[in-house]
Amino acid sequence: MGDEVIKEYFVERDNGNFFLAKEKADSPFFKTANFETVWNLQFEKTVKFVRKERATGFLHIEGFGKVYIKRGEFNLLKTFFNTLFKFTKQVSSLDGEAKAIMRLAELNIKTTPVIAFGSKTVFWKRRSFLVTQDVGDHPRLEHYFPQRFGNSSAGEDFKSRCAFIVSLASLLAKMHKGGVSHRDLYGCHIFVVETGSGWEFIILDLNRADVRKTVRTRWIVKDLSALAASVPSVSKADGLRFLKTYLGVSHLDENSRNLAHKIIKRIEKIKRRIRRSKEKDLHLVSKHGGALPENKE
Repeated sequence: MGDEVIKEYFVERDNGNFFLAKEKADSPFFKTANFETVWNLQFEKTVKFVRKERATGFLHIEGFGKVYIKRGEFNLLKTFFNTLFKFTKQVSSLDGEAKAIMRLAELNIKTTPVIAFGSKTVFWKRRSFLVTQDVGDHPRLEHYFPQRFGNSSAGEDFKSRCAFIVSLASLLAKMHKGGVSHRDLYGCHIFVVETGSGWEFIILDLNRADVRKTVRTRWIVKDLSALAASVPSVSKADGLRFLKTYLGVSHLDENSRNLAHKIIKRIEKIKRRIRRSKEKDLHLVSKHGGALPENKE
């Protein structure tokens, strides 16, 4: 998403450090707000804490109801060298998440609407925030699928299972064709909403997402393997149906099979990592008498 799209949907404030959705610009709270006003807002509750530099929480603002604020502090020198040596672009602000959300909105894919975002840089230190509207409480894909379809192998439930997989695969194909790779597409990052005619999906937590003209195969594999590895009760038949729908084919040719092999290989790698993580947690629980030690970061 280019600067022209930002100008179309957002009002620039505070010398370019703060962007506010145009339809929210005259609201009582944001009418006189600047970067520091939003940065210093106190959470009613912290819902995610990643080291002392990254936190997400919610609060209620008059005229908006419940909103989520994500804040991050970034060392740009560290980010530069991590990008250089890890051969992967590292997150250096939350502006990218705002742009990914807006791109999904352009594609008519549901996500968390952006109210405001901003970044302020002093030397090599950058502070960044993102304010999004609450979309309600819905089941996450990793829980919904096994609970709703875990034992369905015939009849109407099986037909619904197939329709669900087709619907999800079509959505993700649309996302990737639209140039958005999520890069953290686990089942916990998709809300499932039942409708009268099927399902809607809400894509969450786009802080690692990337927007380009085309999504490289590497990132397609990363997204689809993370999704498959994190959702229980997914069968081989489910995976095949998903991939055929995603690719828009009735059978897999050589290129499609190569893609499938790459996805399967990465799924196995992710599952090994998950097992090692669980084994480590069990070891810590045993070592500390039945409870994990507190994270002191």
